[in-house]
Order: sequence, then C-alpha cells, then structure tokens
Amino acid sequence: MSTLREHIQNQQNMACNLVGVLEALAILDNEGMGKGGAVTSLISVALVMASDINEGLDTVNLPKGGAQ
Repeated sequence: MSTLREHIQNQQNMACNLVGVLEALAILDNEGMGKGGAVTSLISVALVMASDINEGLDTVNLPKGGAQ
C-alpha cells in the first residue's frame, strides 16, 4: 500500500472510531445518563480525535511522494 493510501486509511480508521465515541455519547444522553465524568471524558476523547483527523488531512501533513 502506498504511503498516501496508508495515511488516508489511518484517517478513515480514526474517523470510524470517532463515530463510535459520538454514538456512545448520544446513547448516554438519550438514556438520561449524560451526567458525570464519563461524558466529560468521552467529549475530551472525541475532541482529540477530531483534532487529529483535521491535522492529518491538512495538505501540509500529507506524506511526501504522493500516491507512489
């Protein structure tokens, strides 16, 4: 797998994990269990994940050499 394709796959994997964290937050909220440290922790995790994805997709952070 090319370096660029591997990089893109890693970003997609992280985005998929972020969806799982956000779904967990939605479930906690829907069940009225949205209070306490668990939600705060999940929000912190989601923020870091979203920031990492955003940074990883910035063109200056793409692997050198393109799709070789």
